Amino acid sequence: MLVNIIQQGKRFIFRRFSYILDLRFMVQAKVDWQKAQPGDVPLTYADVSKAEKLLGYKPRTKPEEGIKKFVEWYRANLLLI
Repeated sequence: MLVNIIQQGKRFIFRRFSYILDLRFMVQAKVDWQKAQPGDVPLTYADVSKAEKLLGYKPRTKPEEGIKKFVEWYRANLLLI
């Protein structure tokens, strides 16, 4: 089962996601930007109502903070993998 768990009704643009990861990992991603493909969705908003109903989930962490925590966890556990 797939459940969306980003902030309700918030827009999160991939370019911003990529930029934040670059800052946190202190690297610059090599992104191959392409023209929009047939079927691409130009803009989406999160709907976490399914996660709220099934899991009692209420988002408390902004994407930027979640990325920061993920990078910290990744670095702390990288040697364990």
